[in-house]
Amino acid sequence: MAVLELPTAKDPGLVKLDEAKALGLANNLLLFIRYQTPTAKRLLKSYSTELILDPTTAHPKLIITSAGDCATYTDVWQDVPEHEGRFDTTLNVLSVQSWNSGHHYWEVDVGDKIYWELDHTYTSIPRKGQKEDCWLGRHSESWSLEYFDGDYTARH
Repeated sequence: MAVLELPTAKDPGLVKLDEAKALGLANNLLLFIRYQTPTAKRLLKSYSTELILDPTTAHPKLIITSAGDCATYTDVWQDVPEHEGRFDTTLNVLSVQSWNSGHHYWEVDVGDKIYWELDHTYTSIPRKGQKEDCWLGRHSESWSLEYFDGDYTARH
């Protein structure tokens, strides 16, 4: 059997397994992962960028810390000044920084929430109204990673 050929047996019980080779392969893979993980983390962290959330873009039901490093949802509509860049329907906030090229890496702490979204968009995203173009990850100008109750969904 060639390296890239898959077994054709319909019954997994018909596939012969050399347990010593399988154990050796599994052990080698685990060792590879163990030693490559720190290297991969260092590589990713070399692209690390601090994000500061822009409170003038935050939906009124999002509380942004004074440091701009955390957004928290509240049921209470906050008394915030009207701003042309503020999201008025979707629960979003943009960062102060923007990029048009390069590699960027963020670590986000979502705690034990059962629902969250992490989005990436162009600054030109519409922020007023209920049209689909205001919803991040629902068109060509934004991307979204959503988590709900154990399931992840990516949208673009």
